[in-house]
Amino acid sequence: MKATLWGGLCAGVLLLTSASAQVLKPLPPIRTASGVVAGKVLASGVKAWLGVPFAKPPVNDLRWMPPQPIAWQGVWNADRKMPECMQVLRPHDINHYFGEEATGEDCLYLNVWAPARATAYSKLPVIVFYYGGGGTIGSAGSGMYDGEAMAKKGAIFVNIAYRLGILGYMAHPELTREQGGHSGNYAGLDQLAGLKWVHDNIARFGGDPAHVAITGQSAGTGAVSTLIHAPLAKGLFQQAMVEFVEDG
Repeated sequence: MKATLWGGLCAGVLLLTSASAQVLKPLPPIRTASGVVAGKVLASGVKAWLGVPFAKPPVNDLRWMPPQPIAWQGVWNADRKMPECMQVLRPHDINHYFGEEATGEDCLYLNVWAPARATAYSKLPVIVFYYGGGGTIGSAGSGMYDGEAMAKKGAIFVNIAYRLGILGYMAHPELTREQGGHSGNYAGLDQLAGLKWVHDNIARFGGDPAHVAITGQSAGTGAVSTLIHAPLAKGLFQQAMVEFVEDG
């Protein structure tokens, strides 16, 4: 009995190890403008770089400041989604597509999915997605916004995190004095910074920076509408799509 049980446990461990090795197959590192990033190959063959920083953590002196450029030494291991931005506790009877996730202020990361065949010379179309949630909740790590299925169709898919609630939108006279006559809308600046990262780096992942479409759901649609008219976003994308979800 003990031998049979032990054999079964060993077989289970081997199966789990094999599955993990399949899912976590590493990719050769890619050099971005900020530093070197390593991703992984998913079981489907899709290439994924999860939790890539596009700005410094907006904490301490950088809280209620525009996103700041980031750089690092060594290799950033982008093998997992990062915590969602700070937000109010979600009631469990609304927005059921948001699962419970780790949360923190250090949250300015994006996720990239690319087709199995993608190389630095592929020039594939790029879709950049902004999540919804009324500007108070939401996550780039939500399973609803996962890009694996889109990558299997032949496109590069990127979703971008941005600050929420009071950390994303607070305007204050003292902040206005510190920041040259304006304050607030840090979320919008995060959305812009992530899009600029895509423009500057996506070719290395197989995407075409001259063929970028931005889209979003609910509050993400508002982000897209803003970026369409934002002078600072000129040249960073070529197409835009908006999505609305009606409750009821």
